[in-house]
Order: sequence, then structure tokens, then C-alpha cells
Amino acid sequence: MRNPLWILVAMLLGCVGMLLSGCGSAAPTLASPSSVVVTGTVIDGTTSEGVAGATVTIGGRSTTTDSEGFYRFVDLPTGSTTVTITPPAGYVIAGAADGVSIDLGPNEVIDIYLAPEAEGPPAPPVL
Repeated sequence: MRNPLWILVAMLLGCVGMLLSGCGSAAPTLASPSSVVVTGTVIDGTTSEGVAGATVTIGGRSTTTDSEGFYRFVDLPTGSTTVTITPPAGYVIAGAADGVSIDLGPNEVIDIYLAPEAEGPPAPPVL
């Protein structure tokens, strides 16, 4: 006759084995080989600091820069697309205001520079 303790240990080991075999069986979510990851920073062209609150649009998808001017897109299709920027208050686009056409490869870093909005004309002197 077998020892009941051995039967219990064998059953527990079998259950642990079944649990462990199911762990990590799901495939991780990865960008497909034909997709692109685009990252970058929107930068103040005068101070070289990141600009928060700028809207970056690539291929019809938009995101807003974080407090350090960083943005990221995942799983964009490869090929030709347009990048457009909507600057936050106090900044203007220095360059192509209608967007820039680019060809996206597997991983892209696109840093974008904005110019501080020009102040109005100086006040006339007081006479």
C-alpha cells in the first residue's frame, strides 16, 4: 500500500506543473515587422528645452507632448506619410507650416524645433 503523503505530494507537484506550464504562454504584444515606432522631442529653438503641450500628428494619428516635450507613436505603417505640428500658445512653427512628408522606416527619431512667438512691436516712447 502506498503512503498517502506521497500521493498528496505527487498531486501537488502535478498541479504546480500545470499552473507553471500555462504561465507566460501568451505571446507578447509586439509591433509587426512592417510597422514603425516614431519617437522624438519638440524643442524650443531658443532655449533647447522640451516644449510641453504641442500636438504631433503622423499619418492621421495625434498625440500631445509630455512635460519634457517627448512624444511617441507605436505601430505606424511603413511608407510615405505627413508629419504636422500644432504648437502650444507662445510658439510658432519655424519652417513648413503645412507639414513635412517623410518615408517611415522601422524606427524613427524625429526631433522638432519651434520658435517662441515674436512679441508685438515695442510700445511707442512716452513724450
